[in-house]
Amino acid sequence: MSDDRQKQGTEEQKLSGTQQKILNECRELAKLLISKNNDYGSAALASPVLIPGMDQQTTILIRMSDKINRIRTLFSNECIVQVKEETVSDTIRDLAGYCILWLISDQDKNKTLARGA
Repeated sequence: MSDDRQKQGTEEQKLSGTQQKILNECRELAKLLISKNNDYGSAALASPVLIPGMDQQTTILIRMSDKINRIRTLFSNECIVQVKEETVSDTIRDLAGYCILWLISDQDKNKTLARGA
């Protein structure tokens, strides 16, 4: 085992139960994002086909808004869930994924601005 991995393992042993759950959930989210990126490419960062030229961050915010509306609908008393394969947890993970993609887009935007300055 490399020194870095051994150090990481030791640090993880010091985590509380909740902290370990946070780490596990973040790892699962990373796996999900990478799998979706393999399946869809970087479509979430691209301008929508019907609105060419829209910037990445606006595109992602629209997708986040869709997920928030989905969550609201799922928690609505009138909602009869038709797509039973998509749970509230799935939708919240998707929203968290879009948050990460927004942060990546923001980092890319800031790097571009720094180069142009």
